[in-house]
Amino acid sequence: MLSICIATYNYNVTKLVTELHKQCNAIAIDFEIFIADDCSDLYFHEENKKLSELPQVSYWRNEKNIGRAANRNELARQAKFPYLLFLDCDAEIENQHFIENYLKVAYKNCVICGGVDYQKEKPEQNKRLRWRYGVQREMLSAEMRTKTGKGLTTFNMLIDKNLFQSITFNETICTYGYEDTLLEYTLKKQNFVITHIDNAAIHAGLDENKIFLQKIEESLYTLQQLVHTDTVDADFLQFIKIYRMYCRCKKYKLTPLVRLLFRIKRPFLTYYIIQKNAPLWVLDFHKLSYFCSLKIKNK
Repeated sequence: MLSICIATYNYNVTKLVTELHKQCNAIAIDFEIFIADDCSDLYFHEENKKLSELPQVSYWRNEKNIGRAANRNELARQAKFPYLLFLDCDAEIENQHFIENYLKVAYKNCVICGGVDYQKEKPEQNKRLRWRYGVQREMLSAEMRTKTGKGLTTFNMLIDKNLFQSITFNETICTYGYEDTLLEYTLKKQNFVITHIDNAAIHAGLDENKIFLQKIEESLYTLQQLVHTDTVDADFLQFIKIYRMYCRCKKYKLTPLVRLLFRIKRPFLTYYIIQKNAPLWVLDFHKLSYFCSLKIKNK
């Protein structure tokens, strides 16, 4: 019935897998749990491979890092059951009916997003940027996600296996970012309905402020690479807010000014964002100005 797919990198998934295994056994379903380690450090490999001792759990470690998209595609290829539940390695499950809630609403060709939650208590200062971004931008109810038409994430998503295999993740994306966005765009372009429910997993693995900012910049580099390839069309790029903002800047000939401001103010912006709890609009400006500073070809 259910194949649970967990792609991991340098993270101990023991708590997550143990809880999922317990819930599946409690409702007596046919299930399997696959853990694909994308060439983590030896410590995490040694800890996570112990989970293969559990019945219905399989673990493997890639010999080299193949990227998030390819790793998730391999998980789906290995799966034998009709529904795939994708979860990120740093998810935590507190809802005792998490698995049951998904299976109650599963149907042929379904795409169901359960949502993302964050801890209520503020984390330590050096992880607060990721937490504030998640709480303010990602922690949305099913009603709000349905209303806005955004919010699909493979952090916590159930999808029909045959449907997924007809689209899969774009494996040309080897760096961080935008594989979820491209999947969402492809689903909508092919007129598949994305169902949102309130069945959140907690995003427990918060990056330090500096690392989170580096990941944002890496994702924008990924977007630049997508612009420069023929693997995505112009409609997809217009699906992305930061690219639409860049196009407006270019239309009004503001990109040279934004690039100049970025060169001058980048050290201050970085310090303000990482060290001083800057409002998220400052992070938004940093993202736009960083993207404007990259060489973007017309498309």
